[in-house]
Amino acid sequence: MGVAGCGKSSVGTALARALGAPFLEGDELHPPENIAKMRSGIPLTDEDRWPWLYRIRERIAKALEFGDRLVVSCSALKPVYRNLLCWGAPDPHSTAARSCTSTAAASTGITAAAATPSSPGASRVAYILLQPSEADLRRRLAARAAAGGHFMPPSLLGSQLAALEVQPEEMWAVVEPRQRRQQQGAGHGAAAAVAGEVTPADGPHCQELVFPAAEVIATELAARLQHP
Repeated sequence: MGVAGCGKSSVGTALARALGAPFLEGDELHPPENIAKMRSGIPLTDEDRWPWLYRIRERIAKALEFGDRLVVSCSALKPVYRNLLCWGAPDPHSTAARSCTSTAAASTGITAAAATPSSPGASRVAYILLQPSEADLRRRLAARAAAGGHFMPPSLLGSQLAALEVQPEEMWAVVEPRQRRQQQGAGHGAAAAVAGEVTPADGPHCQELVFPAAEVIATELAARLQHP
């Protein structure tokens, strides 16, 4: 989960492959009206999103019913959206849907949250928040727009960032930029970089924050899911 350009599709696809599970691209369930609005640079309202979220929830519920694992890409920007995906309603305390106690949507250095999908009374939907820097998001969206093929224009990033509401305890994992060490090679100016390796602030190293590659994220998440 996360805003446009955070890598939901690429990470979700890689994670599903690593787990041997199906992948559901949430964007494919948007009705034509939503796609037309976004393509025109108009932010979606809650009323626009509810039917779309219910369609995703139906697929999640079906996977839960059969005990299947499912990896889903969905922005899931607000707590009420995530409640609906977990329990079938924006307010889980007002519906019998909570009896579904149950699956899954998939955003991550990777930080584990205190709550886990297996906690007593918890939903089996685990959220993974992908959170690159805003500069990285804008760069990704600009490159995607130049390549064509996606309906989400870069101009809507600001509205998505404003709508994003996250409490750390909601997340099963959070993916953020990591420190990458760059060390100059003696006499040649060559640089060796190690993503995720933290080095002291002083000394001959120059630190740079970088967001992990999709395959790196997927491998680490899959290892956690298979060996919690």
